[in-house]
Amino acid sequence: EAMHQLKQDELAAEEAKQLEMQVCLAEVERAIKQEVKKANMRTEEHQALEGELQRILLHQAELNARMSELFWQKDATLREMLHASGQTGSEGQDVTRQRERMSAQYVGMERD
Repeated sequence: EAMHQLKQDELAAEEAKQLEMQVCLAEVERAIKQEVKKANMRTEEHQALEGELQRILLHQAELNARMSELFWQKDATLREMLHASGQTGSEGQDVTRQRERMSAQYVGMERD
């Protein structure tokens, strides 16, 4: 009878340990799932930011191309004005200085 009771006590203790382990495993599994969910959210945010950065860079490239186009149009107009003025007198010097200033500004913008 005492042996039988001892066996039952041992079984009950073993079952209690197993139940405690199952509870601990469930908590660990829940914590892991939460961390995975957080990591997935960060990954999605990171991907969204990368997409936004790509859109910004594309827009910047388009603006730079347009600025370059406008620069060369203005430069051509100034060259025509210079040619039409016969490249003499103060008007020719003014156009030349304007082209030089514009070129310096454009080079400065390209470096930025």
